[in-house]
Amino acid sequence: MKDMTSGGEARHIIYFAVPMLIGNLFQQAYSMADGIIVGRYVGEHALAAVGTSFPILFLMVASVLGLALGAGILLSQLFGANNLTDMRRATTSVFLFASAASILLSVIGYFLSPFLLKNLLDVPDNILNDSIVYLRIFFLGLFFMYLYNFVSAVLRSVGDSKTPLYFLIVSTIINIVLDIYFVANLKQGVAGVAWATFIAQAISAIASIVYVYIKVPLFRFKLNEFVFDRKLFYLIVKIGIPSSIQQTVLSLGFIAVQRLVNGFGAVTIAAVTAASRIDQLAIMPVMNIGMALSTFAGQNIGAGKPERAEKGYRKTLVISAVLCLVLTAVVFIYGKQLIGLFIRGDAGSSEVIRQGTQYLQVVVCFYLLFSIMNVTSSLLRGCGDVFYSTYITLIAFGLRLVSAYLLVPYIGYRAIWWSMPIGWFVSMLFALYRYKSGKWKDKALVKQDNTLELNP
Repeated sequence: MKDMTSGGEARHIIYFAVPMLIGNLFQQAYSMADGIIVGRYVGEHALAAVGTSFPILFLMVASVLGLALGAGILLSQLFGANNLTDMRRATTSVFLFASAASILLSVIGYFLSPFLLKNLLDVPDNILNDSIVYLRIFFLGLFFMYLYNFVSAVLRSVGDSKTPLYFLIVSTIINIVLDIYFVANLKQGVAGVAWATFIAQAISAIASIVYVYIKVPLFRFKLNEFVFDRKLFYLIVKIGIPSSIQQTVLSLGFIAVQRLVNGFGAVTIAAVTAASRIDQLAIMPVMNIGMALSTFAGQNIGAGKPERAEKGYRKTLVISAVLCLVLTAVVFIYGKQLIGLFIRGDAGSSEVIRQGTQYLQVVVCFYLLFSIMNVTSSLLRGCGDVFYSTYITLIAFGLRLVSAYLLVPYIGYRAIWWSMPIGWFVSMLFALYRYKSGKWKDKALVKQDNTLELNP
């Protein structure tokens, strides 16, 4: 555990972000390995099948992840206020609810996969069967994916971003080895990469739970200590509802964007899948520095130190801007070679590489806009200003969706990537306006007398 309410702001944020970044890079390696191995060993249609399944999966987990994010905000503030009793009760409350929800979503998602892919996404017939297989296996592992991410969120709230990393590194290596074994040796294709991910996530989740139970007394619960505290859960829901709505609306937007992409055929689907994997990997450092700021701000707001949260925000902006400049240069220069990692040299691969490279070279030029939006929104979220933080995200994606559909008649598939900086720019302005207003300083969820604010 790590107390961030004293000492150098930038040092705390960087030291906290680095292990989390390494962990998320390894987590991102799951999808990277799936895409590269299935693309090179099976072909671009298999790569398209893996990519087109993502929006449905995101829709099914949106509400659970939103509650986990809300819980993380409350837990970090309770820890900053040294209210460990309510912190433990809040942990078991959200765990019980979200575990049940993830199991229910797994069952629903498994049986509805064909309907969702065909009717919501209009997946082309030549990749539909592989998409169904991949999505169904992924739904079977939904509980393990949630379990690992829940444990990680709880540990991050107390300043521990290292513990889950070691298990994640091992499981990532297992995932890649199994990917190669199932696809290259056993010729299982899309099903092979899905089962490899399932096994790896299960190992990561179980190992992290066992470790926390043995090594972290604060989260060592006996069976009779798993309580459902209505008051705390009510507060978690109030915090989590904006995030849940945000995630759900975003997932519906992803479905609309993916449907637009699917209309251009398997080549464009494969290009967008490869490019978006690289894009997600590239902005991961910026995302993680923002997540570190959220925990830092949450602890300091909980400790009654809003001025310290603000100092951390300003330093995080500088760090994030430097990261953006480096990432922009690397991805812009080597974008073509990076896309080429996903594609074997058969017919159609050159067009996949061309479209994917265009995607990257447009988007990376606007990373700085995304950075300012993300860091500012992270400050608001960590301090408890979750509703406005939600608005910012919804504005960004809403504008992306509308502008993509409006631009398609004029620039075709290129509208898919040109629409992204439009959303970033406008939402950045809204985020900066909220920051300048100073209203976020009054959104603490834990009062200085250690009571809970039930109307944040």
